[in-house]
Amino acid sequence: TFIEHVCEIWPDRVIQIKDKFFDITNPRGYRDAKIILNIGTVDNIIPMEIICQVRTFFEFERQTHKSYEKTRRNQSAKAEEVEKTLADFMEQGIQEYNSMIADCLSDLFDRIGWNILYSNGDNSLLFDGFPKISSIYYPNKIKDIILTKVDTAVENEVFVMPNAPIPLTQDQKMRIFRWLAKFILVTAMPYSNSNWSINTEKMPGKFFNFIMKELQRYYKKS
Repeated sequence: TFIEHVCEIWPDRVIQIKDKFFDITNPRGYRDAKIILNIGTVDNIIPMEIICQVRTFFEFERQTHKSYEKTRRNQSAKAEEVEKTLADFMEQGIQEYNSMIADCLSDLFDRIGWNILYSNGDNSLLFDGFPKISSIYYPNKIKDIILTKVDTAVENEVFVMPNAPIPLTQDQKMRIFRWLAKFILVTAMPYSNSNWSINTEKMPGKFFNFIMKELQRYYKKS
């Protein structure tokens, strides 16, 4: 959303955009994004590159990079072994990062419910404008498919709000879970390892796994 906001403010200054946060095709599994801006003039282009990283993911990389460097310096190690070591290492970082996002979802689970109840049916939430679904990464098709599946799951009471202070209408339930689904799509990174999931029996964790599995279905088909 930062990159998209920059594009809205200075569309004529954007030279290039690369968003790899959601790219699981990279053999090394590395995730970051960058935007190159022209800070000069039309006739005298001066490129400035801004690299975006997630702090939690960056800290994980910094702490465990020594093990990768040791493998890379091993002269007997084959190139594919080094690549696999780095890919596995990055995937662990993504799993650790997504675990943090799942914990945030637990904190938001009740709060966004109250927020929607107090909004009196309109769209002016306390968190107005967030989460903003960016047009840079996931196509509208997959977002629409996932939100439709969320609606169906709520209708079938696969996902419920167990501690609601009052009986909720179907529309209120869908608004709550749609907001949470958007939060996951905006913040979480898809896994390269499709078999990994958050180990939990709690509703927020189950919902997080549900959204991530739907993303995996999309990547397998594409």
